[in-house]
Amino acid sequence: MTPMEPFDIRRLDAETVRPLRHAVLRGPERPLTESCYPQDDEEETVHLAVLQGGVVVACSTFFPEAHDGTPAWRLRGMATDPAHRGRGLGGALLEVGVGLAEAAGVPVVWCNARTAVLPFYRRHGFETVGEEFVTAGGVPHYVAVLQLSRNATST
Repeated sequence: MTPMEPFDIRRLDAETVRPLRHAVLRGPERPLTESCYPQDDEEETVHLAVLQGGVVVACSTFFPEAHDGTPAWRLRGMATDPAHRGRGLGGALLEVGVGLAEAAGVPVVWCNARTAVLPFYRRHGFETVGEEFVTAGGVPHYVAVLQLSRNATST
């Protein structure tokens, strides 16, 4: 195995992460508008990207959205270029985003996780809630929730 090239995680805007998000999660046959989230341009939204050689090779988006009545951050648009998978980039993005949520005092991070990648989320402490569901695009998902214990009880 060759050593991984250095990479850089940065906070960017939606416009910059959207092409990779669309290519990986929607595909060229679907309209780009399907990769636009209503929260994309809100001030509280955090778009993170792994850059290698100045190119976005992995991305994620976090924004405030309650889960089951609890203040939370929702993770959406987690995508890694297939040529860069298996190198820990997604995990690094997740750790940075969860760290930002913890620093903001958020008690929960949640997402609609594709069933096929549940092992990834479980390795990072997420637990599934409820039954499997299928999105309008026909992809099976579960709601996955990460309780941020440091913020669970603040007195």
